[in-house]
Amino acid sequence: MINLILHEARIYFRQAVYWVTFGLVVVVSLTLYSVYSWDHAQLQINSPISPHPRYMVDFLGGLALVMSLLMACFYGRNVFTKDRFYRIDEVVNSKPTANLRIVLSKVIVLMIVTSLPVYTFILCIQFFAGLHAIFDLTAVRSFEPFTLLKFLFITCPCSVFLFASVCVLVNRVCRFNLLTLAVMFGVLMLCFKLLGQVTPKSFVFFEALPMLSSIGSDMIQSLISPLDLLRYLNFVLIALLCCFLTVVVMNRIDPLNKVYWSITAFLALVCTTTASGLLLNYSTSTTQITEWRKTYQLLAGEQTHTIDIEAINAKMLVMLGKTIRVEVGLDLVVSGEVDQSPELLFSLNPGFQVLSASVDGVSADFASQNGILSIVTTSISPNTLTAVRLVYQGRPDTNFGYLDSSIDVDSVPVGEQLLSYLGTQNAIFNRQYAALPHGVSWLPLALDNFRPYSRSKDFFTTDFTISVPAGWEASLPGALIPSSNVAQKGGRSLRFVSNTPIGRVDLFAGPLERRSTTLEGVEFVVLATEQQLKTLAIFAEHQDRLFERITEILTIADDAGYKNSCETVRLISVPHNFRLYSSGVFMNSIMAGPCYFLFREHGFWTVNFDAMISDNILWVGQDSSNTFVAYVEYYFRENRFGLNLGLDLANNFFDYQIGVTGPEAVALEIILSYLHDLVWTEPMGAGRYMDKFSISAFLPHNMEFKPAGSTFGLSPSMYRRLSIVMWFFSHHFKTHTMHIDKMLSVSNQELEAEDIQTMALESSLHELLSQPLTPKVIEAIRLKCVTLSQKLFYALGAEKAKDFLQKLVKEYQFSNFSLQDVYRLAEVEDIPLQSILGDWFELEQNPVFRFSTLETILRLDLTGSAYFQTLFDVKNEGDSTGILQTSITSRFSEADLAIWGQLASEVALYAPSIPGPTVWVPPGETVQVGITSETQPYRITVQNTDLEFGGGFTILWEKGFTDQTGTEFAPVEQFVGYRQSDWTPLEEDTGIVIDDLDAEFSVDRRNSVEQSRSIWTRYVYSAAWGLKRPTFVYSASDRDKRAIFAATIPEGGQWKLEFHVPDLRARLNNSFGWRFPNYNSAFWHSFNGDYVFSTEISGQNMSFELSIGESDFGWVSVGDVWLDEGLIEVVVTASEQTQHLFADAIRWTKITPGSQ
Repeated sequence: MINLILHEARIYFRQAVYWVTFGLVVVVSLTLYSVYSWDHAQLQINSPISPHPRYMVDFLGGLALVMSLLMACFYGRNVFTKDRFYRIDEVVNSKPTANLRIVLSKVIVLMIVTSLPVYTFILCIQFFAGLHAIFDLTAVRSFEPFTLLKFLFITCPCSVFLFASVCVLVNRVCRFNLLTLAVMFGVLMLCFKLLGQVTPKSFVFFEALPMLSSIGSDMIQSLISPLDLLRYLNFVLIALLCCFLTVVVMNRIDPLNKVYWSITAFLALVCTTTASGLLLNYSTSTTQITEWRKTYQLLAGEQTHTIDIEAINAKMLVMLGKTIRVEVGLDLVVSGEVDQSPELLFSLNPGFQVLSASVDGVSADFASQNGILSIVTTSISPNTLTAVRLVYQGRPDTNFGYLDSSIDVDSVPVGEQLLSYLGTQNAIFNRQYAALPHGVSWLPLALDNFRPYSRSKDFFTTDFTISVPAGWEASLPGALIPSSNVAQKGGRSLRFVSNTPIGRVDLFAGPLERRSTTLEGVEFVVLATEQQLKTLAIFAEHQDRLFERITEILTIADDAGYKNSCETVRLISVPHNFRLYSSGVFMNSIMAGPCYFLFREHGFWTVNFDAMISDNILWVGQDSSNTFVAYVEYYFRENRFGLNLGLDLANNFFDYQIGVTGPEAVALEIILSYLHDLVWTEPMGAGRYMDKFSISAFLPHNMEFKPAGSTFGLSPSMYRRLSIVMWFFSHHFKTHTMHIDKMLSVSNQELEAEDIQTMALESSLHELLSQPLTPKVIEAIRLKCVTLSQKLFYALGAEKAKDFLQKLVKEYQFSNFSLQDVYRLAEVEDIPLQSILGDWFELEQNPVFRFSTLETILRLDLTGSAYFQTLFDVKNEGDSTGILQTSITSRFSEADLAIWGQLASEVALYAPSIPGPTVWVPPGETVQVGITSETQPYRITVQNTDLEFGGGFTILWEKGFTDQTGTEFAPVEQFVGYRQSDWTPLEEDTGIVIDDLDAEFSVDRRNSVEQSRSIWTRYVYSAAWGLKRPTFVYSASDRDKRAIFAATIPEGGQWKLEFHVPDLRARLNNSFGWRFPNYNSAFWHSFNGDYVFSTEISGQNMSFELSIGESDFGWVSVGDVWLDEGLIEVVVTASEQTQHLFADAIRWTKITPGSQ
């Protein structure tokens, strides 16, 4: 058999195609590794979503394996063909060699030649990583040891063995080259397609395959469980079954054929058994989770009373990944309808076994099933304090928890999400680490907290005593009592006490090191591994400036009324696979409870602050300590999974110390939280932004974003030729390696998508919350809430909004309030909150504005100083109060003038604006708005704070001014603000308008824009024409292109043809900015050019030319023509010197009736 293997190997190694593909696989794999490393290093300061390359052996090594398998389809068939062509098969068959030896020799050799490029790639990485001490190769680090070994000796061999067996079988059965290649390639592509649909729930079948295995970790012990062994055994058995099938179908006499048939039947039986075991495990787990959800939804909705936990005291014993024993006392109050023998329902992790229960010292009957603990008592006095005592122990079920999540992430294919890089484990409990968050109910929770969309919060004091193994540190809410640190046999005891009520309890424990310091009476504690703490050496170098900055932030918070309520702030390192997103509708990324911040092991700890500081000092020349602190502050402000110290100090009050209840609870809570973030970030100098974002950002395929991409400097024709290859690469490979760019793209664009805006505009919050909560529906809800919070912010102003929220927190601290409570408090504070919001929850109401033209007057004020008074009128024809934020542009910067010269007054995009008054316009009313400036105004920008397509910007242009500074004019006091007006908009004869969204519009060969997406793109832009959707179409293609507007003329006569040119001098909204491929400071030049308007009238062709660069914006006259009744088509094309073409709308306006 050895001779057969050597013979087969020589055939492979003598093929030039093999060595070419060998080199190609290694080079491409190393390139992808380098690109991933570079991308991770460049973007980790903003959003370290992806794991560090050292943890990515299953993905990066899996890419090399996948490419090797693809190549093996071809050169494997080549060897079989040569065997038959040179009659080598006949020579082998003439020898007294068993069929099994022949088949196994081919399988083993195919395994070797397929695996060799993979091992070479990994060896190169390990070699360069070994040079780290000599050269500065920070991006190249050794793969995580256990995961690397598992990949090299289990994942890769199992995968290759299975593939080689199938390959030999197919090549033996199919004797036609093209058919064989088609079958092998098809089977491989089908496997990749199926792997793309694998969900976290179905990992039980596929976790041994490349690009699906778990990511390596330094913090938790990686073990091979009995289920893993069963999975690997199943792969090997299937491969052996294929081998024996190949043996039995060989057209060659062998005295052992009957034995081979028996072994084949036996292997088929064993494969069926092992697969059934895996299927049973999967079915049991899935059914169990489904049953948990149904039970919770049913019982939570049937509760007639509520349980309010006032205090929790517990003693816990943690036994090294085996069990945890808890003796807990709950002091609670029951309110509502209470029966004579009431049943108290709690959520308790089903992994625990309840040993005893008592109520007010009296033993009580209890039952625990499907995560529901039921305690039946003889009697309970409502609204009085009741003491419940429980003893339970066991190993917490990590599949349990977050049952009220709007999205079941375990059912979403891994290839369609990024959640696998945010952790998939609800909890961790093993010999190396224990992480039990509040959401997995490791402590009893009141069941009524899980009512959908109207859950309330519990607030309670805590007193915990925990016994952990020797060498472990633990973290629980509250302050660590120094005297409680008592050594005991096999470990030590710690006590944590929180006298300030909290709303959640998270337990973290493990073999961690503790570092701490105290600033302004607050203890800052870091819990991390010894290796991780070594990466913080740079913090020790600049700790004086860092502590100084933290003290500044704490002082600013205190002055702003947000004195830190945390006695201890803990920064805890957690394993990579620990889930860092919450539950509920929005599933926000919440690090932990109050005063906790969690650092993932391949996030913060892999940031190279040294390199960033060096680069900044090199380019800017700043002081190293100031640069370091600036980068740290930037990291913790922008990082989605880090600590924003300034914002979270305030959030300790708002997010953790008050709760909202009622049917509007979900929406009202996020509106107020967003408003809170807006008013708080301003005094911190952080700029206004909101810290929460939806977990939907991690489901890009569900969100279906298709932003325009770069052409990488290629011509459009060359880019089209390469598009198929690039699509295949990005769709099948880039998904598994380049997560960062996709994450940034989605998180920045999630609220700007056109279909999300449509959904938000056409439905009320109540209607949206009643729908199945898909990622798009969740983002539509979020968009409406964001808009309402911004509307409140502009209407109330930062100071008034801040005062109102502080009074709300003060009155309802550690309790729950409803929408009516908010309205009542607003009425007491004389804040017209209800009139601003209207019926914001039940109905979809929006203002509709009509604007007059600007009137600008040069006047003298009462002191004799000249000023420009700008006036315009606004009428609200909608059904809700409108809030408008105005700004005025009256001059350009010297940089603008230097760049644009004479064009600055026409197309400068970045001219500075001065904020104007905030304007309230109730429905049906008209107001006049006044703004003043020292210099002649250029434009007034009006931002609608309500949800509106295209960003909600309206631009009013100054067309000249009236001079009233003469002696005949009396001085007039400056008017800034708004007042009642009797202005009535004129009813404009709009004529016949054909918009790019109308059915009468087409492009090229009378196709729709959707049918010509390779040439045309539709954009939403506020200055475009459109009643509900202001859009236009645009093409920069080098192909022949044309836009066709068809209109039906009702009667003959002279008609004016006009073309609508979007006003590009307005500030661009986000959705347009990132979608437009050629967006830059000279944006207008993308539209600039000569356009030709052609039509056929009475059998004669007629054309008009229009120079966009010399035209005005809005409706621009093209020409006057005499038309007969009937259909008329206008074809818009670009001149030979103009490559770009856009089309928004045309308008036919009747001038003279009759005929020419």
